[in-house]
Amino acid sequence: PGTMESRTVFAGVCHLSKLSQLKQDAYQAGKKKDWDQAVSIYEKILELEKNNPTVVNEMGDLCLKAGESSRAVTHFLKAASKYRKTGLLNNAVAIYKKILRHDPDNLNAHWYLAETRASQGLTHEGEEHGLRFLTSSEEVSGELKEIFLGRCRELFALYPESKALLEQL
Repeated sequence: PGTMESRTVFAGVCHLSKLSQLKQDAYQAGKKKDWDQAVSIYEKILELEKNNPTVVNEMGDLCLKAGESSRAVTHFLKAASKYRKTGLLNNAVAIYKKILRHDPDNLNAHWYLAETRASQGLTHEGEEHGLRFLTSSEEVSGELKEIFLGRCRELFALYPESKALLEQL
């Protein structure tokens, strides 16, 4: 019984209540430094909030605390991508920089920092990331070569004045 609208509101309240309880449980696990438990709870939170870049980023932070740095980087890349899609470039930049603290040669982080910094007019910083992206190119193989070559063409367009990048290209 009840209108469609009242059922929708009730479902929304239940969703928020469940989410709130899960976040409280994760917080309590974190206070006890039970990172595996916190990660496990956050997996449930992610099911409810998979499009929320803040939650995806928080999951990455918990993975780091649980000693799972490669899993953390995967979550950070997803969070940064979601921030970029919503236009929150500074949030994305902060996450890409965090990725590089844990995976200094991450091609995606260097690429997106080169691209984003060019669009923000911060060409010196962007150029540095472009160079790091290019110097890691030996590791690129298989189907990734096509993507890599496309990004090289874009770097040429983003930084036409950069002698260092042109030499690397």
